[in-house]
Amino acid sequence: MVLSLGAVQFQAFVQIWLFARPVVQLTGTRFLADTMRDAVLDVKLLPPGERDARLHALQQGLPIRLDWSTAQPWTDSARGNAAVVPRLAATLREVLGRDATHVHVTMPPRSLSPSSPSRMEILPHSIVDQMGAGPVEGGEPDILVPVNLRIAVQMVDGSWVSSSSAGLDDTLFNETLPITLFIGGGAIIVLMSTLMARRIVAPLERLIVAAEAIGTSRELVTVGVEGLGEFAAVAHAFEDMQERLIRFVGDRTQMLAAISHDLRSSLTRLKIATEGALPDNLCADDRGAILAEIIDMEAMLELTLSFATGEAMAVPSRPIDVAALLISLIDNAVDTGKRCDYEGPNHCETIGHPISLKRAFSNLIDNAVKYGAAAHVSLEGDASTLRVAIADEGPGIPPELVEEAFKPFRRLDLARSEIVRGSGLGMTIARDAVQSHGGIIWMQNGADQRFTVIVELPRR
Repeated sequence: MVLSLGAVQFQAFVQIWLFARPVVQLTGTRFLADTMRDAVLDVKLLPPGERDARLHALQQGLPIRLDWSTAQPWTDSARGNAAVVPRLAATLREVLGRDATHVHVTMPPRSLSPSSPSRMEILPHSIVDQMGAGPVEGGEPDILVPVNLRIAVQMVDGSWVSSSSAGLDDTLFNETLPITLFIGGGAIIVLMSTLMARRIVAPLERLIVAAEAIGTSRELVTVGVEGLGEFAAVAHAFEDMQERLIRFVGDRTQMLAAISHDLRSSLTRLKIATEGALPDNLCADDRGAILAEIIDMEAMLELTLSFATGEAMAVPSRPIDVAALLISLIDNAVDTGKRCDYEGPNHCETIGHPISLKRAFSNLIDNAVKYGAAAHVSLEGDASTLRVAIADEGPGIPPELVEEAFKPFRRLDLARSEIVRGSGLGMTIARDAVQSHGGIIWMQNGADQRFTVIVELPRR
């Protein structure tokens, strides 16, 4: 749209450039000479303060403008037609006589553009040679000159009387007309295009904000159709899509809850049977192995259900002191004999879901202790972001396997200890919780032989 409007504007500019014709107004040499003589004689005896007003009164009904000044009104040299300018200057000197010390005449070019002048020209050129440079004689036909020709006469007291075109400066007008029209039309195009673009983009920005909110909320995000215009249908489709997704997740959650209830009941019965109803000849090691498997199945069931249902997201967002949360988790780990430490402020708040963040950081700290022998937790925060780093002393994960570590039910046994039991959901749950808060999580192998998991959360 903008390109087409610009092309139309350029075509109009070319038309003005090529086909416009200036109006050339002419007047007589004797008329200019007599008018300047009368003006000089009228004001030379007046006080300086009254001269300009007197000249403005004299110019009524004339095609020229008369002005008085203490300094020369312009200094450009004579240009244009070389025959007309000298003859007019000579005529002025003759009629003014001793009343003028200097006579300055210039003929500004008339043009449609700085590079395309339209000027007076006398044809054939042989006439110019016959005109000479003397004053116009009494019996000689008058010479016509452009009315925008400028004359400056210095009087005996050093002040100046000047004449110029009484109307709009034709030279300036003709030079700037195409450019002015082009720039003015372009400004209108820019203004209208900007307003139209903002009208189009504003609804899209609302849709973008809503789309980002969907990624950080399990609740229905309403877009609203006020002011959306043609995008109202898109907003309705957006909300319908969310409702279908929420229904799908709800149905799946109910199904998993029912399955979980049945599995928990079965596992409970197995545990009771293992503890008291197994044969007496079963050794203690076998009994312990069976109980350990049942406990692992219960833990995996809990983690799987938590990951699939997103139960923590049912809790409304509220201010959370992340520093206090980390300190509490570290203290609990130390009380159970684990090597953990914390470095950072005592208080650092953000807005979020406390249960999901607690589960995420708990999983990361447990992984650091299980696979890296220790968890070194640090917290930094500024006005917009807080950053949590959890480093361990383990062998780390190769860069090409980092993304695999975040996939559900994946355990990188080659990079970690093979004897540590787990479900393979800890990192998946942690990333889901962090991303639902609009944050990011990544891993890096440090130069100090420390493997570090870094979490950044917005403070909003």
